[in-house]
Amino acid sequence: MPVRDLDPAHPRDVAALEALLATVPDFSQRVSGRPPAPGDAADALTAAPPGVPADRKHAIGLWADDDPGRLLGFADLLRGWPSPESAHLGLLVTDGRLHGGGLGRHTSDAVVARVRDWPEVTRIQLAVVATNEAAAGPFWRRLGFRPTGRTAPYSSGSVRSTKEVWTARVVDL
Repeated sequence: MPVRDLDPAHPRDVAALEALLATVPDFSQRVSGRPPAPGDAADALTAAPPGVPADRKHAIGLWADDDPGRLLGFADLLRGWPSPESAHLGLLVTDGRLHGGGLGRHTSDAVVARVRDWPEVTRIQLAVVATNEAAAGPFWRRLGFRPTGRTAPYSSGSVRSTKEVWTARVVDL
């Protein structure tokens, strides 16, 4: 499966991510309390914490071999955030119709390959929303991520919860 970054200015890439997000309505319900909506893809492609330069945001796509316009996996990665030696994985999502077939691992492998090109980055971190932990936690544990115990409030749509930071050393992935 080819890996190609998504361009937030390219309507084809935004549409491909919208189509992918539509395959995982259960994820959207758990983290926002609603089904996927128009605009979610554009948000995923452009959202970043205040002060993070746009060139630090990487939108990694795993594309179908037989259909170069079909996105099978997506990861949103921030280089050097929240600290220079970290990369923050904001979202990793795969085609819901194909869950259990290894797409999550392949998408994660694409993230790790990218991070290994950044010599200053020694850790990948992510945040697991408590309302999504039962679904996401086992996956992240299998990949080698562990909860840090650092939590913060989380709010999106109608969901009021907490999120916990998980982390893994790049050399261990």
